[in-house]
Amino acid sequence: MYKVLQTRTSLKYDNAMVTHQSMYGYLKDNIGDNTDACKLVYFGRKISAQELLKTIDEVAAYLLKAGIQRGDVVGIALPNIPEAVFALYAVNAVGGVANLIHPKISESAFCNLIQKTNTKLIFLYDKLYKKYGDCLQNLTTVICSVSEYMPYPYKMLFALTEPSVRNNTKKFSNILGASTVKLTPCGPAEPAIYIHSGGTMGEPKTVVLTSEALNRLAEAMVSGVYVTGEPLREDDVMLMMLPLFHGFGLGVCVHTALSRIQTVLLPRFKAKLANKVIKKYGVTHLAGVPAMFAKMLREKNFAGKHLQKITRIFCGGDRLDPKVKKEFDTVLQSFRSPAELTEGYGLSEASAVFSVSLTGETRAGCQGRPLPGNRIKVMDERGEEVAQGETGEFYISSPSLMTHYLDDPEGTKAVMTKDDRGNLWLKTGDMGFLEQDGGIHFLERRKRSLKIAAVNIFPSEIEKVVCTLPEVKECCVIRARYKGKPCTKLLLVLNEKARLDAALEKKIRTYICEKLIKYAVPKEIIAVDKLARTSFGKIDFRYYEKQDGIR
Repeated sequence: MYKVLQTRTSLKYDNAMVTHQSMYGYLKDNIGDNTDACKLVYFGRKISAQELLKTIDEVAAYLLKAGIQRGDVVGIALPNIPEAVFALYAVNAVGGVANLIHPKISESAFCNLIQKTNTKLIFLYDKLYKKYGDCLQNLTTVICSVSEYMPYPYKMLFALTEPSVRNNTKKFSNILGASTVKLTPCGPAEPAIYIHSGGTMGEPKTVVLTSEALNRLAEAMVSGVYVTGEPLREDDVMLMMLPLFHGFGLGVCVHTALSRIQTVLLPRFKAKLANKVIKKYGVTHLAGVPAMFAKMLREKNFAGKHLQKITRIFCGGDRLDPKVKKEFDTVLQSFRSPAELTEGYGLSEASAVFSVSLTGETRAGCQGRPLPGNRIKVMDERGEEVAQGETGEFYISSPSLMTHYLDDPEGTKAVMTKDDRGNLWLKTGDMGFLEQDGGIHFLERRKRSLKIAAVNIFPSEIEKVVCTLPEVKECCVIRARYKGKPCTKLLLVLNEKARLDAALEKKIRTYICEKLIKYAVPKEIIAVDKLARTSFGKIDFRYYEKQDGIR
C-alpha cells in the first residue's frame, strides 16, 4: 500500500523551518528517517536515500580536502548522471556555489565562464576533457563517466567507449571514501547556484540563485500543484529528461522531486528511449519542453497501457503547440491516464518556474496561475499598471527571484525595481496579459516583438495561426525589413504532400489577415526542409534574424 505524502498545504508557505536553510539541509529534512527509500534510478541501478546522502557527504569531504572554502565556485559540466546530483548537493553542503555549465558549449565560451565565475574546481564529463583541455590546466578536475554507476553489462559496454583518465585529473570513484567531516552548508541567503541565461533583455547573463529560492520553489510546487486530482505518493517516479543546467530540470526534476520521490535519470534525451523508460520504471511524473513531448508522441512506442500510471506532466521553456497538446492528451485519455500536458511560465531569474496550469483547468494559450507566494502585474511603457486583459510587460515578484546578475550591477539595476511598499519586482521583458482569474497569457519576448504602423506585432501569434493550417508542419516568423521599414518574414516546414506555390502563399496571407491584422502578414514566405534549433530544442529565430542583419 502506497503512502500519500504530505503537501504542507496546512503549513504557512513562508515557514522558515522548511525553506530557510541550505538545499542540502532541505533534502535531508525531507528524506528524514526514510533512508531505505529509492531516490535515483540509473539504467536499472537503484540508489537509496542512504547511499545518496552518504555519497554526497563523501564528495563534500573531498571538496574540503581539495581546499574548497565557503563561497568558492565549483563547476558542474555533466549530463544527467548520478555524479551530477552528488556534486550539486556536496557543493551546497560545504557552502560553495555550484556553477552549472552546459556540457556542449564551445571551448571559448567554456573558458570565458570559468574565468568569469572564478571557478576553482570542476566535475567534468570525460568526453569533454580533450575539447576543453587548454582551459583546465590550472583547474582541479574530477572526471565523471556515464558508466560509473551503471550495472553490468551496461557498465562494461559503455566503459569501452570512454577515454582514459589523464594524470592531472581525478576519477570520481577515486574521490570517494573520505571520512565524515563537519559540514557547514550554504546559508539560505548566500549564493548557491549560477545558471547561465539569455537575460530578460536578450544578453547573456549569469543568474545568481540562493538555496532559499530553490527551497521556496519546491514548497510552492508541492503546495500549489497537488490541490487537484492525484496526490503526491511515496512510490511516484519522476523521469529527468531535462538537464541539470536547465533551471526547470534543477528546480523541478531534481530539488522538488528528489526530496520526496524517485527520479529516473536519462543522460541524453532520445524520444524512443524516454518512452521505453516510462514503461519500464512506471514513471508517474514528466517534465520537459514542448519539443520533447512532440518527439515522444511521434514514436510508435509512446502509446500503451503504461500511460495509465502517469499523473502529472509539466511543460515549459517554450510555447506549446495546441495541436501537440490536443493529440498528446487524447492518447493519454485513451489509456485512462488522469494526466494532461499542463503548460507553465517561468524564467531563470525566477528559478525557472513561476506559474503552472492545474490538471483539469488548462485553457488554450494560458500558462496557468502564479504559484503560492508569487505575484504578477502588467505594465505599460511608462511603468504604469494596465487594466486586466490589456497587453503590456510582465513584472513579477517571487520568493524564488534571483539576487542579482553576477558582476553586472547595471544589468541587475535595469531589471530589478521596488514598489512604494518596498516589494522587489523583476521586469521580465515578456509581453502578455492576465485573465480575470489571474491566468497568465504570454505573447512574446519584448525584444522579439515589433511595431508596424504603430501596431504591436507578435511573431509567435502569427506562428500559432499559421501552424493550424493542414499544409504546415511547423514554422518560424522573424523580424525583417522591407524598403527600410519593419516587417515579418515567414519560414515554413511543410507537410509531406504540400508544396509552396502562389495559391498556398495567398491562402496563408489571407488567413493571417483574417485571424490577426493586415500588418501581421509577412512580406516574404520561404519553405525550408527543417528549422534551426537551439541546444534546448527551441526554434532558433535569432539565427535567422542574424542572417538578415537584425539585432
